[in-house]
Amino acid sequence: MSRGYTTLLDIAARSGSDAVVGLIEDATTYAPEFSVIPAMTKPGTTYRVTRRTDLPTASFRAVNESAAIGKSTFEQELKQMYFLDVPLQVDEAAVKGDDGSAGDFLAQEAQGALAAATIKLGRQVYYGTSADAKGFAGLQSQSVGKWPAGGTTNTTSAYLVWLGRQGVAFVIGRDGEIALPAWTKQAVTADATQRMAWVTNLSAYVGLQVGSAKAVWRVTGISVAAPLTDARGAGLLSKVPLDRRAGLRWFMNRTAIYTLQKSRATAGYIAATPGGSPTQEVGFWMEAPTTLAGIPITLTDSLLDTETNSGTADTYAEE
Repeated sequence: MSRGYTTLLDIAARSGSDAVVGLIEDATTYAPEFSVIPAMTKPGTTYRVTRRTDLPTASFRAVNESAAIGKSTFEQELKQMYFLDVPLQVDEAAVKGDDGSAGDFLAQEAQGALAAATIKLGRQVYYGTSADAKGFAGLQSQSVGKWPAGGTTNTTSAYLVWLGRQGVAFVIGRDGEIALPAWTKQAVTADATQRMAWVTNLSAYVGLQVGSAKAVWRVTGISVAAPLTDARGAGLLSKVPLDRRAGLRWFMNRTAIYTLQKSRATAGYIAATPGGSPTQEVGFWMEAPTTLAGIPITLTDSLLDTETNSGTADTYAEE
């Protein structure tokens, strides 16, 4: 659970499917977003988000003078959830040929389906329709701004995300249904042939809500040659409004973590003989980072090392 929020893992645990619960505990290592990003349930497969975009006018006035009359301004947006589907089909002959029980064999197939689903969700969270055009929009296209590390090609990004119902959260349709029905044996036909197979599918309606326009920031262009540093992380955090500071979390991959760790390493010198001149350099390696600018870090394989970055209007100039 993330900061007391419900996650997809918690929703699945309440779905009543023992198979889903047991498998998720093994599969979350593929995509930690599944167990870190908050999740909420909605009936149906669409929902509305209401945002206040402007406050009433406040002003001082003298006695007997009038003050400007104002009101809040709101906008409403219809959001959609998308059907995530992992169909499974196992030949009857494969099940019968297994030297273990059918339940164990089929459970392994279901575990693979869940791993595939979590990997798909993790990648979709950041790259959105660039990862799968039939899924939800990702954080890359919804970040309010970015702080460049300097790399252009074959780079990665570190995301600073405001988690929560008003920030970034998964939304699960049909009241949180994550379905994995029992395996069913049936005839499967293809090209005028037929065979018996065991079939099922893992499915859910999933969306990614970015409730506020100021919920996602990122350091871009990170590579070994253009490292993520404490200065760059702090620079990005300086752009985050104070009322967004609670509930922030970094998401970054192994390359970003390594470059941050390396940037924190220090070097010193020791004397070859007591009282002599400092002639031998000694490096002091730091432990793997767990926070950046005081914000916790989640390590993920969902972020790629093959991003291409260039200067855009939403880039913050490094000072």
